[in-house]
Amino acid sequence: MSVALNEVLTISPAGRASREAYWLSLFAAFALMGASFVVFGFSPAAASFMGFEAAPVAEPVGIALSFLGGVLLLLSVALLATAVVRRLHDLATSGWAALFLLIPVVNVLVLIALGLVRGTSMNRFGPDPLTIPTLDREAYRKAKQIGERMREETVEASSSPESLEPSLQSSMGAETPAASVSPAERLYEIARVQCMDENTSIRLQVKVGTVEKLRKLLKKGRITEAEFRTWKLRIMSL
Repeated sequence: MSVALNEVLTISPAGRASREAYWLSLFAAFALMGASFVVFGFSPAAASFMGFEAAPVAEPVGIALSFLGGVLLLLSVALLATAVVRRLHDLATSGWAALFLLIPVVNVLVLIALGLVRGTSMNRFGPDPLTIPTLDREAYRKAKQIGERMREETVEASSSPESLEPSLQSSMGAETPAASVSPAERLYEIARVQCMDENTSIRLQVKVGTVEKLRKLLKKGRITEAEFRTWKLRIMSL
């Protein structure tokens, strides 16, 4: 499995991290940490604090090097900590367990163990990162945002029963011939079949795509506003 760069070089604790993304994040964090110590080595103030001599440099340069080393060190710590938190999320564990990193010796064992244990499937922190193709993760994030907005819209639509009545009557009535089935209902049935036995991320993408097709039907005048709201509500509830 390939891993996107934004899954490795991120200081966001949100979401989950696969084992591969976790190891790459750790490598990047320790590389930054090493770079910070190299920079500190050329800073008189930092070198003095660490107990060794640095090459003579002008005071402004020394201050700039100290600042740069500090920034690199903070970034490395943030990268390391958030990678551990996301990996804990992948194991369905609260990120607060990362406080084990403060315990000497234990922290090394925890870092190694986190990179060896297989993550869970869908949990409260999101879908299994292994089930989402790397190239589609940004699309998944955008689809999730669109889906959340659509759910808010459908909640508002459901608060006005008169707008739902026409379509609900046709959908709850007796079976109708294929010729009388509305295009919105056909889209709903296709989406329902596509969502069967699929994980949450795939279902979300199917529902968002179907609602976009439904919106095109509305723009072409093939369905009414009331039908659009009704079928959108049904599709998003699949």
